[in-house]
Amino acid sequence: DADGGAKVIADVTAIHDLIAGEQPGLPVILFGHSMGASVALNFLLRHSARVHAAAIWNGNFSQGLLGQLALAILGWERMRLGSDVPSRLLPRLTFQ
Repeated sequence: DADGGAKVIADVTAIHDLIAGEQPGLPVILFGHSMGASVALNFLLRHSARVHAAAIWNGNFSQGLLGQLALAILGWERMRLGSDVPSRLLPRLTFQ
């Protein structure tokens, strides 16, 4: 119930230690998607020397002014199109 973020990072660290012990000397590539992107970024910030490369995508948009704007766009589209229709505008604004 308390300090869940630190516990998740401790779990990732434990898995990293296990793999590094079984495969010594191999480079570590960190992957994170969606909520896993936040986990991966937090691990990377704390243990960057242990990671050779990282692939992190589709992280949370809820941070800062751009995040608030993205959430507003998604809310407007959900109201207009329905909750089961993917955004038509946000992919164009972010990837095109």
